[in-house]
Amino acid sequence: MKFVSNLYNKIIDNKRNRVIFLIVLALLSSASIFTITLKYGHDILFHLSRIKGIKESFGVELFPSIYSNYLNGYGYANPLFYPDIFLYIPAFIHYIGIDIYTSYKIFLFLINLFSIITMYISVKGISKNKYAAVISSIIYAFASYRLVDVFPRAAIGEALAFVFAPLVIYGIYEIINRDYKKFYILVIGMSGMILSHILSTIIISVLLFIFVIINFKKFITEKQRIKYLIISAFITLLITGYFIFPMLEQMMSNDFVFNNGSEISNLANRTVPFYALFLEIILPLNPWIPAGIGTVFIYLTILKLKNKVKDKFINECFIIGIIALFLSSNLFPWKFVEKYFLLIQFPWRLYFITTVLLTISGSILVSKLFEKKSDRIKQMTIIICLSSISLLSITASAVLRGRTNLDGYYLGAGSEYLPLKVDLDYIKNRGNVITSNNNISFTHKTVGNKIVVDFKNDYDNTNIELPLIYYKGYGAKIEDKYLNVKESDNGLVLVEIGSIDEGTITVEYIKTPTIYISRGISIISVTTFFIYVYITNRKESKNEKEKDN
Repeated sequence: MKFVSNLYNKIIDNKRNRVIFLIVLALLSSASIFTITLKYGHDILFHLSRIKGIKESFGVELFPSIYSNYLNGYGYANPLFYPDIFLYIPAFIHYIGIDIYTSYKIFLFLINLFSIITMYISVKGISKNKYAAVISSIIYAFASYRLVDVFPRAAIGEALAFVFAPLVIYGIYEIINRDYKKFYILVIGMSGMILSHILSTIIISVLLFIFVIINFKKFITEKQRIKYLIISAFITLLITGYFIFPMLEQMMSNDFVFNNGSEISNLANRTVPFYALFLEIILPLNPWIPAGIGTVFIYLTILKLKNKVKDKFINECFIIGIIALFLSSNLFPWKFVEKYFLLIQFPWRLYFITTVLLTISGSILVSKLFEKKSDRIKQMTIIICLSSISLLSITASAVLRGRTNLDGYYLGAGSEYLPLKVDLDYIKNRGNVITSNNNISFTHKTVGNKIVVDFKNDYDNTNIELPLIYYKGYGAKIEDKYLNVKESDNGLVLVEIGSIDEGTITVEYIKTPTIYISRGISIISVTTFFIYVYITNRKESKNEKEKDN
């Protein structure tokens, strides 16, 4: 017991030791990386192909809008619809010579590490309590659904969202309850969320709206808080505009698989059985339904129900978290409302909200209920034991599941960002050829991410269809003249030659003005924002030192 007590003191009282402790938690939560990971993953091929797409673009273009090597060279605009800025980390690691699997494993470890760090920072900032922060880092490190996203589901976008979600809660807490001038915390959190996973961003935006409604009176009586909430939203939009505006432009320019609304996701059949909401299950009957959110949350919920703590924030988090859990279950009548929530795909995505809120409120609750050192050591031990069940369950699940074929890279994830006109079987059989409505003479070659066509034409209304999937932003140039480019009936790039008798056409994705303008706005906004944050924090540190003196 003395050893445990000494270890507790070293962790709580020493900043360097706390950092080491967080790293150890990240290593433990990443245990399967060093053994069995990459055997299985719902979306693993999709994300590996994204990493490879970025890596292969480095020699041609640093920030591509089109992965030109996708679909046998037809190209795929994944970067315009799915943010990939954080995937530059494993892509660069792969680029310098490390194999893609090891690069991916390193990235998973970094996701675990920074998820734990941001949770620690957020709870410490909210509670002003190091013990609560340490407890939160333990719970979050081994949280069942977070680990499910990282490993069995290989849902990298959602896994990254777990890094920034704690900062979002910390930021809205400051704006509502404390120093609204720390709005920059919310900006960092929401910007990171947007650039990680759009669906998770939508879910947490609804959560923010709920917090604002609940605390509506406070915003009315202290209107400065409304001001800084609006400022946060505006700056977030500017910072992430380089992704948001081009995405919206593409969505308005064409009809795509993901937004045609022709298929209704059967949400009612994807709910979680009530008995499984908390308990980790090694092998669920339905592999698309993840394990429960974790046994540790049963314990935290019981503590909350048995003890009345007069803390509005804790109560709000617990209530919203439990409601989100209820909505994930088969107790909620999804069959009557599912057509209004197509975007969510799986009701158990709401585990995300439950995990984040119960981790934050539960750790603060434990710190308030148990103030004696002996009691705190006991609680930490209980939480470590209960939390570790999730890690063991996820690891065992990965060992017992089948293997994913990792020999190739495929489009994956339902081809959501293809124009509706595109038929994958058609372009597979079509091959790397150019067709024309007239019998003209031409040859073509691919140079980097460009297609160069030499032609001779004896007709007045000639056009050619290229082996490129059409997205707004493609351009075709002959000498200094741009030709008209549009989408063909097959969803491919169609270039109108007209009556031009001969020449050399260069076709490539030249981007739209929106892309260039929004990138410039985001660069200026990010630079200005971080200069502001640096100056503000420096002034605060200086004022605190003067107070101490």
